[in-house]
Amino acid sequence: MFLKQKIVGIWTEYNNLISRIRSKDLLQLTVRSREGVIFSGEVRSITSKNAVSVFDVLPQHANFITLIEENLVIIKPNRQRQVLEIKTGLLKVWENQANVFLDVLSPIKV
Repeated sequence: MFLKQKIVGIWTEYNNLISRIRSKDLLQLTVRSREGVIFSGEVRSITSKNAVSVFDVLPQHANFITLIEENLVIIKPNRQRQVLEIKTGLLKVWENQANVFLDVLSPIKV
């Protein structure tokens, strides 16, 4: 019984290592609006525009936060391109995970 548990533990560690190695090629992205999740999945890159210029976020990007505007271009693992037209948003990249919160600067009616 002990040997079986040991083998299962080693196999689990191996699978976790392989997952971490593979994840270095992709970035986990979640795009949310006030209504809910618009996109969630792994991507090759994202491109957007902030007050300074157009920029790209690639896998293993440095931790980063910025306000974005106009559009968000998503390049999926199969190299398919998806463009989301946006007004404003907040992009946060942290430890290979990107979160986009759309229209966070829209006025709220009271």
